Amino acid sequence: MIERTAQFLISFPTVGMLVNLDPLLAPIRTGTVLSLQGDRLRLKIEAGLPSSLNSGDEVELSCCDDLDQSLSRRRATLDGAFEESFAFHLLGGVYRTQRRQFFRKEISLPLRYRLAGDFYRVGFAADISGGGVRIQNVTPNAKVGGTIQIELRLAASEPPLTIEGEIVRAAPAPAGGLEIGLAFRQIAPQDKSRLVMFLFGEAIK
Repeated sequence: MIERTAQFLISFPTVGMLVNLDPLLAPIRTGTVLSLQGDRLRLKIEAGLPSSLNSGDEVELSCCDDLDQSLSRRRATLDGAFEESFAFHLLGGVYRTQRRQFFRKEISLPLRYRLAGDFYRVGFAADISGGGVRIQNVTPNAKVGGTIQIELRLAASEPPLTIEGEIVRAAPAPAGGLEIGLAFRQIAPQDKSRLVMFLFGEAIK
């Protein structure tokens, strides 16, 4: 279940925060808020911006809150580019989408996984949520309580998500090997935001 609210939140964005720019851009750009004065924002974006984006064009800024699994979004227009940063003019209020429970999406995507002390192997993600993933074709060496690091690419144009998790369930799979349930334990803020935006987009289709 997803609850949508629209309100103005002073706390988004804030200086030092990692934010994503418009999920329609490929790949997604992640920037760090350098300064915020009124409705004037400056972001440091390591990957730069697409050449097709011009001054005055509108983008959407978004950020995931790990505490309540909410996604905050706000529109802005590009004001200009500097040596290592970009200036934006914030528009309107903040749209906050709060997840009452994890939305789980069935997928069929290859991933790489590595048990502690082992090398990377190939498995398949069968479904995913903001809190975990179900993986098939896993080596029988995987045990409940063990840790696994995975690399999962949600889109061909984007870098993979890198996540460390704990095996909370393991059972023989019909096609061989194990099917495991992995609960996420460590995920970078920018990867968490990308995952939440992916799930949010699927949930409202």
